[in-house]
Amino acid sequence: MNLDAITMSDWYQYDKNPPAVLVQFVGEVDWKVIVVPADSPNAAAINGAADADAVYPGELEAILEWFKFYKTVKNVDGELQPSGDPPAEFGFDEACVDGEQLVNVLNTTSSLYQALVSGQRENTEDKALP
Repeated sequence: MNLDAITMSDWYQYDKNPPAVLVQFVGEVDWKVIVVPADSPNAAAINGAADADAVYPGELEAILEWFKFYKTVKNVDGELQPSGDPPAEFGFDEACVDGEQLVNVLNTTSSLYQALVSGQRENTEDKALP
């Protein structure tokens, strides 16, 4: 999720400042990386979740709420109706993870991704790869 209002496409590498991540449980661990583009006027002021919350008040909470509830409704003929799915669950008491834990998450997921792309790790889930 991008804290600045800039559209970012998939499969493109951007210079970014990742101040925090959320951990969502959807049958597996699903890390939600929150970023600020490195060229944002606010990037230098953000070095963690508390800074992001100070610069963008309420945005981290809004991101959490969106991920928590977006699958609980569905569009039926232009009307939003309950989907029957429960709200998503998050770890760390629904708090953002930053600092050393953030670095560990980014390093671990990057290593797993690089192994998948290089063929060192089998693509058992038929993930679309670049």
